[in-house]
Amino acid sequence: MSPVTAASFTPEVINSLNQLIKKDIKSDVVLTHASVEGKGICIAASRVPSPAKISFMLKHIRRIFPSPNIPMAHSPITSTSYLKIVDIPHVPASSKEWALKQHEAFTNTLNKSPVGASLAKLIKHKPRFMRASPHSDSCWAWVDIHDTVVGSNARLYISKFVSIGGTNCQIKGACPHSGSVHCARCQRWGHHSDQCRAKCARCSLCSGPHSEANHLKCVDVRQCANCTAAKRPADKRSHSSTDTKVCPFWKNRFNRAWLKCQFPARSTSGVQ
Repeated sequence: MSPVTAASFTPEVINSLNQLIKKDIKSDVVLTHASVEGKGICIAASRVPSPAKISFMLKHIRRIFPSPNIPMAHSPITSTSYLKIVDIPHVPASSKEWALKQHEAFTNTLNKSPVGASLAKLIKHKPRFMRASPHSDSCWAWVDIHDTVVGSNARLYISKFVSIGGTNCQIKGACPHSGSVHCARCQRWGHHSDQCRAKCARCSLCSGPHSEANHLKCVDVRQCANCTAAKRPADKRSHSSTDTKVCPFWKNRFNRAWLKCQFPARSTSGVQ
């Protein structure tokens, strides 16, 4: 087993590689982070590098992490495509449990459909759901899938239908992250949990440094991590970070301009 892991690519290593890329090959490609991808390591970049640039990076990665007994190679470059599935039957549940219940129902029924089963194998991140309106009996799902650089996987599914809960739901193309993503680890908006850089996980109920399961063992209070960070008045943040009826961040999760204004000093993509 290789001693090199995603954690080996510390900010110092990433910065060192970026300096070499800029200095030696005069490229504006910027490496951002490394994450686990299947049995390998995925190094994210600001844009798709050419084969020559990939060879250059791989040469220096081998130099930084010499592993004579375990050869290092790269796999074909992949990308992410964004789809949305419309008219999904809404699952009745409390506001706190709705997202979880909807996800469970969606996943279970998706695997029963031939089109859905093949699509499920490509899903990259946890799907995001939104009701068509507060009183609608249907909702939409935003689904990010693994794809080729030219988007051939997405083209296979766009305009097709998948049966969910007895309803034929159409698959459509979507804009990248039409809504701001919510991190299930630190409870902040703007990044996925696998990209979270927070020092510890946060409780979704009180934003304390513990899991939701251990909430009552610590303190029985409600405090939203996002409303607190945005310095909203105390009486305006005494709710959980996942309270879809009260929290303004949930109500405006598809309004990226609004989210950005809440943290004027930082972009929503970097909110921690």
